[in-house]
Amino acid sequence: MAVNGEPGLLTFGRSGELLGALSIELDDEGGITGLRNQINPDKLRHLGEVGDLGALLRGDA
Repeated sequence: MAVNGEPGLLTFGRSGELLGALSIELDDEGGITGLRNQINPDKLRHLGEVGDLGALLRGDA
């Protein structure tokens, strides 16, 4: 899956709500040069329903 034009992945909660997005920056030879993880719900809302990562980690979700 592409995340911001880079290889990446989306993470989801138990009910299918989005919790985060990770993108992987690669150099010309395929080596990893950077990782970007986004868990700010305000920056993820355009991708769909966003879950509460804090509640999940506390066991509230």
